Amino acid sequence: LAEVDASSGEVHSVHAEDLREDGPDGLRAALEDHAGHVLLLDGLDGLILDEADGAAYASVLYRARLEGVNDTALLGTCEPDRVGELTAAAPELTADLRAVRLPDLAGPQ
Repeated sequence: LAEVDASSGEVHSVHAEDLREDGPDGLRAALEDHAGHVLLLDGLDGLILDEADGAAYASVLYRARLEGVNDTALLGTCEPDRVGELTAAAPELTADLRAVRLPDLAGPQ
């Protein structure tokens, strides 16, 4: 991404658990804090599907992208068996995302 001037090339990360305390405003703040970088949002599916404010979290992400108010490149993790559920719950958000299945990195290789 840095090679095409889409970000600084730095990858920052935040876990969904860390965002829950401050709600959707915390997500908005995280996007602002990491502006210009790649932000890995670990647990995107849980944030959207398991929280009472799930639709509001999806709206924050969608609006940031739609309105161009933030230049944070977003990567999000989602459990493979929840991709369909996430797509159904937030089609406007997932329309802009591309699913990539990574190998299991938990065990020794």
